[in-house]
Amino acid sequence: MSKTAACYHCGNDLPLNQTPIIADVYQPNKDEAHYEVCCLGCKSVTEHIYNNGLGTYYQFRSDMASKPEDDITDERYLVFDDIGFLEQISSEVPSKDPNTPNLRKVILSVDNIHCAACAWLIEQSLLVLTGIEKVNVNTINQRAEIYWDNSQLTLSAILTRLSAIGYPSSPFNVTDTENKIKRQEKQYIKRLGVAGLFTMQVMMLAFAMYFGAFTNMESYQVGYFKWLSLLLSVPVVFYSALPFLFGCYYSLKAKRLNMDVPVAFAIYGAFFVSFYQLLINGLDGDKGEVFFESISMFTFLLLIGKYLEFKAKSKAILSNANLNKNIPITVNKLVNGEPVVELVKNINLGDLVLIKPGQNIAIDGVIVDGITSVNESVLNGEFEPIRKGLGDSVLAGSINTDGVITVEVNAIGEQTTLSKIGHLQEEFSRHKPIYTQFADKIAHWFVFSQLILAVLTYVIWMFVEPTDALWVSLSVLVATCPCALSLATPTAYTCVISALNKQGILIKDPQAFDKLNHLTHVCFDKTGTLTKGKFEIQQAFYYQADIAKLGLAMNSDLLKSIIIQLQKHSEHPIAHAFDNKLFELKSSDDDAVSSQSEMSAENAAENVDVLFNPADLTEISAVIGSGIQGQYLGHTIKIGSAEFCQNGALTDNTANTINKTSSNISRKQQLSNANVFVSYQGIVLAEYYVSDQLKPESIQVLQHLKQNQMHLTMLTGDSSEQASSLATKLELESYKTGFSPDQKAQYVKDIQQESKTNLVLMVGDGINDSPVFAAADISIAMGDGADVTKYAADIIILKGNLNAITSLVNAAKQTRKTIKSNLYWSLIYNLVILPVAMFGLVAPYIAVIGMSASSILVVTNSLRLLKVK
Repeated sequence: MSKTAACYHCGNDLPLNQTPIIADVYQPNKDEAHYEVCCLGCKSVTEHIYNNGLGTYYQFRSDMASKPEDDITDERYLVFDDIGFLEQISSEVPSKDPNTPNLRKVILSVDNIHCAACAWLIEQSLLVLTGIEKVNVNTINQRAEIYWDNSQLTLSAILTRLSAIGYPSSPFNVTDTENKIKRQEKQYIKRLGVAGLFTMQVMMLAFAMYFGAFTNMESYQVGYFKWLSLLLSVPVVFYSALPFLFGCYYSLKAKRLNMDVPVAFAIYGAFFVSFYQLLINGLDGDKGEVFFESISMFTFLLLIGKYLEFKAKSKAILSNANLNKNIPITVNKLVNGEPVVELVKNINLGDLVLIKPGQNIAIDGVIVDGITSVNESVLNGEFEPIRKGLGDSVLAGSINTDGVITVEVNAIGEQTTLSKIGHLQEEFSRHKPIYTQFADKIAHWFVFSQLILAVLTYVIWMFVEPTDALWVSLSVLVATCPCALSLATPTAYTCVISALNKQGILIKDPQAFDKLNHLTHVCFDKTGTLTKGKFEIQQAFYYQADIAKLGLAMNSDLLKSIIIQLQKHSEHPIAHAFDNKLFELKSSDDDAVSSQSEMSAENAAENVDVLFNPADLTEISAVIGSGIQGQYLGHTIKIGSAEFCQNGALTDNTANTINKTSSNISRKQQLSNANVFVSYQGIVLAEYYVSDQLKPESIQVLQHLKQNQMHLTMLTGDSSEQASSLATKLELESYKTGFSPDQKAQYVKDIQQESKTNLVLMVGDGINDSPVFAAADISIAMGDGADVTKYAADIIILKGNLNAITSLVNAAKQTRKTIKSNLYWSLIYNLVILPVAMFGLVAPYIAVIGMSASSILVVTNSLRLLKVK
């Protein structure tokens, strides 16, 4: 049995006058071992860890484990198995194996994580459970991302297992981040207060010595004041400076050197050397050099720097973490037409909720009744309220400003757009670009070299001036501490992602953001990207003679009704132009007067079902890049491009009897700029000129990209004259019209094959753009935020404003510039201060100020990215 003075698991004192509690463990290829622990909880956890083959945890942990509860049951976690609550706190993800059900993903806040060994223990303990697919533990933010099969394993079982090994957990909540930061801030303030109070007392004595106040005193009196300085510095060293000592201990246990190692060596090395001098000299104040005032001042100044650094980083962290802060936990659910207050976790998809003026919206949904204005600034950075009405989407996190609306729920919890934004932020903040990887690699060896140089400095000064050897070597340790180096990249990325999110720009792939600095080509879709995507029919022409010969009654009204019904099945933006207003539009044909139905436009629009039976329109299908088609009374009707509509063969004898002169499918178009055609039985019956408005910012954005030496191309499926005239107006270097999605993708591949340095960005609206998005090096989708999940793009612009492209390019360049300047400053500062400190020209307190100022400068420089535009 292993006899220890403390509990083997948690390190607490063993109980006295009590029968020892022994953890009996089995280790492969070894005899059974027995470890003395302090309680039944530690016994249970220790045996569980060893008996599951995870005993190596105790070899590599950097801190003692937390004391678990004696009685661990899963009853408290059963609430997490409620399907409604589970839907809110977790999300469904597709399984890699098509034969197995989809997995669920949850992010947990995990207590008591100290080091990489803790993360390893958690991962290994969960991966042996049947149903666990993947576990990722982040030791920095103390979270675990878990993928599991809920049909085989409940969430309560997962939480019970974590509690059993000493890591109680709960679904991550933003308030956890805020509470953690507040607790850390209180600790900083307490340690700062103690350090400041006692440093003042020590410095009073030190200044008295410096300015000769003790000159006429006896030696034992001077010795007395030195011992008093020791007592006053103890709270500073053994309370305020403890984080540096613990950080040093964890680092050495993990066999990695971090920034706390030289700091801890400086503080505690100087303290114990000074204490030794007092011990050997007693009250003889004329002998022995002590550094209690320098240690105290060093710790105090260092804590000030760390606190300012903490506040700066917290500002960036909270700007990301507070996305869900204002989401209410209850909603007014409509039950039999009456509002009933209900927990959001109990709301189901399809439920109706009533949202009153001034309320925060807790779900994603579609308005089924009412009109209002909504502030969506938390999602897209736009504070101007957006008018919303029947059929419009509302998103969780936004604010209903004036009207009363009824909303049908289509997403809750992890499925809301706001949660997806949060997940994208998480992923981006974990991204490590080349600069970070470089800094991580050199930091360890930098600290190692720093320790060697400090020892070398001490040895040299022992020969030059022994009394100065200690404080000079301490100055080397402190002045060259590479804290700023470790902060150079993460602070910059945390700040820039926060700034971009506030502008409605979501980064799905962090590597795509890095690639923006190397762009050579930018390709744009036309509709919904360079243009507003809100089409209007400017002109219409109907071949009345052909319509009459085909036997379509009521002139062109029946044809219009069929067109409207058919276009309802299309997702293309042009289809939205074909609504009931089609009845009000005057045609451009010669017999326009006779072409108007005796039925008024209003009556025709309200009685579409009178004009034809929708059931007669069948086999409707969209042809990507061409149009839409269906079967009406056994014959094909098409709406789309000229090529699509004019390549159909005549299908029956009736069509063959039509006058070929007036209805020839190769005849000259009546509207020279027509871009939408309608054919029935292979005969073109109508032509439309549908136009889109250019986005006001398009010209300015394209000019900015040109100034950055980028080659611009417009790729569009539109083959009309309008596409060519738009390209001319935009002064584009090249443009391709009538391109299918596959042709767009091939065009991008051709550019990439021309040169290895060519890097292509594709900007589109996300509709039918998957092939070209996959081919491009970087893809950006313009969207309204409600359909985030459908886009295959690397980056999403929620507001659909092209100015975001400029913001992205500027942000990428500024981020790269900021990171480089941070790294350069950190390296240059350390290289310059090192020889100066080694020559004894830097006092310890000056070294502290320099090191702290270096770190604060790096963080402050990164904070400028919060204002990037």
